[in-house]
Amino acid sequence: MYSATDNDSIKSLGYRHPYAVTGVRIATAIWTLIIGIILVSDGYTWAWGLFAVSAAVFTVAYIPARAFFGSRRNGRS
Repeated sequence: MYSATDNDSIKSLGYRHPYAVTGVRIATAIWTLIIGIILVSDGYTWAWGLFAVSAAVFTVAYIPARAFFGSRRNGRS
């Protein structure tokens, strides 16, 4: 069958548990943002890249969430 490291199993986890996966992605983006703020305030200029990573993670969390969470508004299950 499929191994646990298969990319399809990770993708299907997002489809089976959209709220949990979105929550983990948003928590990861917030953590990356906080670490970036701390490192930039200490003078590490390379930490500006963490803001781009955080924005990318927020985007990855937001786009699939619109598909799942928007369906509840329309009355579809």
